Amino acid sequence: SVVIRPSTGEVLAMVGSADYFDASIDGQVNMAVEPRQPGSSFKPYTYAAAFEQGYNPGSLIVDQRTAFHIGESAPYVPENFDRSYHGNITIRRALACSYNIPAVLMLNRIGVDSGVEMAHRLGITTIRDPRRIGLAVTLGSCEVPLIDHTYGFSVFANGGVMAGVPVPPQRREPGFRQLDPVVVLRATDSRGRVVEEYLQPTTRQVLDPRIAYMIASITSDDNARAPAFGPGSALVASRPASAKTGTTNESWDCWTMGFNPQLAVGVWVGNANHQSMGAWYGAISAAPIWREIMEYAFKSLPPVDYVMPPGIKWVDMDPNTGALPSGKGSVRDLVLDEMEPVSNKKERMQIAICRASGKLATEFCPADQVDLKPFDLYPTKGGSWVRSTRDPQPPTAYCNVHGPGMRTRGRPDLWAAGPVVFPQQHLPLPTRTPWPEYQAP
Repeated sequence: SVVIRPSTGEVLAMVGSADYFDASIDGQVNMAVEPRQPGSSFKPYTYAAAFEQGYNPGSLIVDQRTAFHIGESAPYVPENFDRSYHGNITIRRALACSYNIPAVLMLNRIGVDSGVEMAHRLGITTIRDPRRIGLAVTLGSCEVPLIDHTYGFSVFANGGVMAGVPVPPQRREPGFRQLDPVVVLRATDSRGRVVEEYLQPTTRQVLDPRIAYMIASITSDDNARAPAFGPGSALVASRPASAKTGTTNESWDCWTMGFNPQLAVGVWVGNANHQSMGAWYGAISAAPIWREIMEYAFKSLPPVDYVMPPGIKWVDMDPNTGALPSGKGSVRDLVLDEMEPVSNKKERMQIAICRASGKLATEFCPADQVDLKPFDLYPTKGGSWVRSTRDPQPPTAYCNVHGPGMRTRGRPDLWAAGPVVFPQQHLPLPTRTPWPEYQAP
């Protein structure tokens, strides 16, 4: 485990193994600095990059079986941890419940380079060939040290501000963090002369504070994650706090990363020799440890809560269009001021179309016969205005070529075995670029 004070970047605690003197567990290996796969705890970096491109926690994204065709390789078909599908859901629920398919869809939309650039900016230094890893990077198919990962989450905790000490010139690289966490406060030589002393932090605003607040809001929302984790799980502390779990294949690595404005705490549970943890996963192994650390620290810290920065607000919106609600079914979520929805504002959506029928795809359409096609959509009550724009609109009929009969044809891998509320991938067209001061140094 690693504990960092977000406001200064100081490493307050580090435990690298259960027993330094136990050779049977490689106890002298400091697992706090060893790169390991972070699993789903990596997803906040992807969604932070998406929020920079104009998405918001209330944006809809589809959770259904999806095959991603990349080059000449076999299709990449991610699955959710619960092996089910949840239809059209908000980004808030997708991240809070840690659904895999929406995270991959989002990274595919914004680009692997954008997602990894965000991770680099917030402190991750070990992803050197993101295109080789591809879309799976958002599910943690990369390797990061616990200390770097905790440092990245400290930026979310500190309103987008990275605090620490400058990276030595010989280690500085373009596109990577320019600060390091503080591990030495004072060092003296054999004569007692000070050779190194930390006096005050160097700070850099590396992320829009409003986006940091969005991530904090989602990852502290127990109602949003209840469908996956249940209410009152080990991710809930006695004070407002954010948490995100991660588990790798075969349970080699179990994580819980979390924070409040005063602390960033990262916990990794696993075996140094990569032996499987069996049936363990982040929410039942690392999360209880994370909560114990937070509760212990709370005993000596005054209660604090997240402070909403200016330029962001809670807004009611139509989840199907991103515009102001025109009827029932609105959602209320955070929106940047410049992205506040207005009536009759069109949104660019990716709609799933069955290639065989030319109609809306259903859960029975084979994944390799479904295309995502862009359309400019409008609020449902803007019919006459829509017609005046002459923008092509998606079909309204559903595919009549593929149906439930496929279940008996011996190809269960070709249909999405779960509910699809609407076979539409609602992804708004980015309408702004990141502010210059939040670009990577």
